[in-house]
Amino acid sequence: MRKNITIAICLFSAAITCMAGNGGNSPVIEWKDSTTLAVRFDVRADDVRLGTNDRLVVMPRLVGADGNSRWLPFVEYAGKQNRKYFDRRAALQGEDRNEVKPVDGSLTYEYTVRAESWMRHTDLTLAIERDYEDCCCVTNLPGDTAAAPRYYWPGTSKVVPRISVAERLARTEHLLKPVADYRPVTTATPLRRIPGAQFVFFPISSTELKADYRRNRETLDRVVNILKTIEPDTASAVVYVNIVGSASPDGPAKQNNRLAEGRAKALCDYIRACGVGLPDSAYRIATVGEAWADLRDAALSDSVPAGDELIRIIDGTDDPDRRELLMKRLNKGKTYDYLRRHVLAEQRHSGYVNIYYSARPDEPALAINRAVDLIAEGRYAEALAEVEKWNDPRKWNTQGTALYRLGRKDDALRCFRLGAEAGDEEAARNYDMLNN
Repeated sequence: MRKNITIAICLFSAAITCMAGNGGNSPVIEWKDSTTLAVRFDVRADDVRLGTNDRLVVMPRLVGADGNSRWLPFVEYAGKQNRKYFDRRAALQGEDRNEVKPVDGSLTYEYTVRAESWMRHTDLTLAIERDYEDCCCVTNLPGDTAAAPRYYWPGTSKVVPRISVAERLARTEHLLKPVADYRPVTTATPLRRIPGAQFVFFPISSTELKADYRRNRETLDRVVNILKTIEPDTASAVVYVNIVGSASPDGPAKQNNRLAEGRAKALCDYIRACGVGLPDSAYRIATVGEAWADLRDAALSDSVPAGDELIRIIDGTDDPDRRELLMKRLNKGKTYDYLRRHVLAEQRHSGYVNIYYSARPDEPALAINRAVDLIAEGRYAEALAEVEKWNDPRKWNTQGTALYRLGRKDDALRCFRLGAEAGDEEAARNYDMLNN
């Protein structure tokens, strides 16, 4: 019997090598998707000399470099009496009988393994072990091994939401603000304290807007260019152009109020004439009349002579013309002289404009990023539901990752391919790694 064992060892080892080198399949293990491994190898025992009471057991086992392992179903090659014995024992004891081949039979072993978590984090080897059993003892025979490619877990990253034209401009153009910031201007509002307010100037006692007067050209071009740049954008829109007319407090109040109204209208007409396609409802035209709120704000400065007394006059005098008279008499005219030279010159000739916009969020990008978070939490079906409804090429890599982790490899590959065609480098890498 010892001689037969030696022959069986040599011949069976040669048989496996021979099949791999003459059209047979070498032992293979490969990832089919995120949930399953396929195991395949060819074995035959036609050169092994087994007696009627002998058997050869082929036992595959997945082994991880981290020390974990898992046995797979084994296959028997058995002599006639041996096969009868174990068949009868299995029937009596209610055991499952593994596949048994006749001594001269051949087999392509194929088995799909449900992946365990440890398998995804280590190098795997398929160890094909064999035992030769005769009537009296069990002898371990040489086996074979095959290495699997390390598990590839396709990755996905968050995308940067697209920013609308208005949002981009608002980063540097401070007269441009979200519509949520809009507040109507009142006579109590110091215009010069409104962040980003842009002023245009009018000649004294005039409502004629001249583009070449002072720095008006620069301001007007800036306003019109912003409006025209936002106009074609589909992700943002101008909601309000807020235009406020004002006049300085010196002179009759009734006349100053007319000047303020005329200046606001002139500024609105200028913008419309430049071809800005906004509806009439977008123009919010207002007037503060005489700019007492700005004058009061200036009086808070320590540099205004008798500033505290000026504030008391402004707050305690209802009639604007009498208020002006008291202001001119204050401090023997020194306060008014200071205001005329340093403050009123800016108030006397100014109108004011601000722009308010709305912007739609980049919903596809937000959905993709929510899906990335869900994938990280293992909630693959929810991640898929987040992205599959959007017609946006940025979704393909995330959708493919969710599909792959749900075990739908073919669908995942299609998504990765579409993402690669759209220029997504991560999708291209996932496709290449999983398609080879």
